[in-house]
Amino acid sequence: MTLVKNTLRKQYLKHGCKNIKDINRQSASITNKLISTIVNNDNFNRIGVFMPLDNEVNTIPLIEHIINCNKHVYLPICTDTQRTGQRQIYIYPKDETHVHDDTKKQDHLIFKKINSLDHLHSLKPKGKYKIREPVIESHSAYSEKVIIEESEYLNHLDVLILPAVLLDTETRIRVGYGKGYYDDFIKRYLYTNWKDNEDVLKHIETLKEMKEDHLQGDDIISKYLSFREKYQEVNKNACLPPLLVGIGFDEQIYSGVIEHEEKHDWKMDLIITS
Repeated sequence: MTLVKNTLRKQYLKHGCKNIKDINRQSASITNKLISTIVNNDNFNRIGVFMPLDNEVNTIPLIEHIINCNKHVYLPICTDTQRTGQRQIYIYPKDETHVHDDTKKQDHLIFKKINSLDHLHSLKPKGKYKIREPVIESHSAYSEKVIIEESEYLNHLDVLILPAVLLDTETRIRVGYGKGYYDDFIKRYLYTNWKDNEDVLKHIETLKEMKEDHLQGDDIISKYLSFREKYQEVNKNACLPPLLVGIGFDEQIYSGVIEHEEKHDWKMDLIITS
């Protein structure tokens, strides 16, 4: 059975999200798997995570564990191009450049480091979705980068853990909430860190295909690390996106095939469920 993403998203948000069983048990199981596969891996020190909404995997114990391990954890903030001064980078391109300097604002994500447990527990719900976010003193600090650690600009994350509405373990396709925040973030992340802006958007599509072809079968983490090392040796101007990890409850794993229609979609490298 094959269904398009918008149909599946609507069905799940209307009915499926109300039928999740044992949220606490499943969240704990997913957290333990993330700790053993990601946090305990010495190659992964800068980890982007999301703050949970109702009926999402509870990531707070994971974030606490990362902080206690003296690794770096970053949480997303929803902002827009008018506040940050970033260029508009469309995931639905109007033309082949993908880049526009329109006066109309474009929403996008930026990430900020959480420095301590007290910092984490002080976060307040903000915005339309009432997600707990770090406070930004100056959005313009993100005019050139999408990740910031205090006053030091960073150019990479090692891992990005993403929320999902549904996940297809066979194709590694993630169905999100339909706003395109994370697809935009990955393209924006590459665009702001690529050393040759003239060719970045052309290479992004090639990079996506190469990475998806390479990360097949088992032992995905080792394959990702190997691919990252070899790719960056050959492509001196390039960077790779973080290891993309989609997480969700058992009820969010789709048993059919999700159509991969949108060109801008980034498949998950790894899917972890309970």
